[in-house]
Amino acid sequence: MTNNVSFLQSQNHPINSGYGYKNIKANKVKETGSFRAAAVSQVMPLATAPVGMLAIKGLTIPNSKLTPEQAKTISDAAENILKNKGLKDKGVEIIHTAGTVNKSKTPNFIRCLIDPMFAASEGKNAFFVPQSNKIFINKEKLPTAIYHEMGHSFNANKTKVFKILQKNRNIGLILASTLGLFCAFTKNEKAQDGKELTKGQKAKNTVRNNAGKLALLAMMPMLLEEGMASIRGCKWAKSALSKDLYKKVLHTNIAGYFSYLGVAAGACLAAVTARKIKDNIMNKQTQTSNK
Repeated sequence: MTNNVSFLQSQNHPINSGYGYKNIKANKVKETGSFRAAAVSQVMPLATAPVGMLAIKGLTIPNSKLTPEQAKTISDAAENILKNKGLKDKGVEIIHTAGTVNKSKTPNFIRCLIDPMFAASEGKNAFFVPQSNKIFINKEKLPTAIYHEMGHSFNANKTKVFKILQKNRNIGLILASTLGLFCAFTKNEKAQDGKELTKGQKAKNTVRNNAGKLALLAMMPMLLEEGMASIRGCKWAKSALSKDLYKKVLHTNIAGYFSYLGVAAGACLAAVTARKIKDNIMNKQTQTSNK
């Protein structure tokens, strides 16, 4: 025998039950809050994009004013330093990237963002690859960046501490970028019924409440290693180049370092913003549940 009252009409069904309705509404707030906070945490680093754009412009400005002779002077001096510092003996090599990348239908500014080798060939960037001990750079368009990249090669081949920092920088980047997601999909735990929080709950609260600081801490291997590469490069440039050319190298290194500060600021901002958004939504959920 069946009941004439349908399932949806039952007073115990969540839709007709005040308690169930509040739970559905609260869960909806909770779910949208997590994904909203997560989305913001991933978009927030774009707020520091102008810093990166200014940094790229800062890299190219001093080089755009160089004559071909000055560019060659800078590159030749760098090759001598490479030899005198014993880096050539370690296998470090400077690769001139002009004309090394084939043309494509993809707009150049997009290729510069997604293809480091293309960016280097266009004189928009330069980089050192520890695995091959090679520095990739356009000697004609971005010669002042050679000294910073040689600093990376020195860190990798002639030091212990900075070599470790260089190897672990990507781990720090991953940790910093995921802190925002951690804050978005977790919440601060509160003691209930007079019970103390467990060690795990306390640890989670500590991470969430200090997410911004922890993101900065995770970025420190990158910031320290990049900074030392620039310091070494500027020191070598000052001893090998004229005062005018040294200033151009210094200008390039300062602009480059600001780009890394922008990345670090973006990661910290993402973590802090995600936590604040999630906490704000959780507070609203609590208020809704209590009504």
